[in-house]
Amino acid sequence: MAAANLGVLYARRGMLTQAVELWRPAFDNNPQLSDLGVNLANGLCAAGDAAAARQVLQRVLKHNPDLGTARALMSGETLAHCPRR
Repeated sequence: MAAANLGVLYARRGMLTQAVELWRPAFDNNPQLSDLGVNLANGLCAAGDAAAARQVLQRVLKHNPDLGTARALMSGETLAHCPRR
């Protein structure tokens, strides 16, 4: 998926706002793409939006309840350490 891949390139260059802008609609249209959802959640967390990151991870786990990455992000302290906006 082109938008997801371009978002990864943006994120690697530190352009998180642009990455999230690509990932959000891509994930809304393809919530079964767990890796995309995890990327979006990480981007939202880095941008200081822990609540939105948590919602995305809940959607990821709805479609893929055994995904260890999403479970770790939800159960660990990762979201608690998102910077504040």
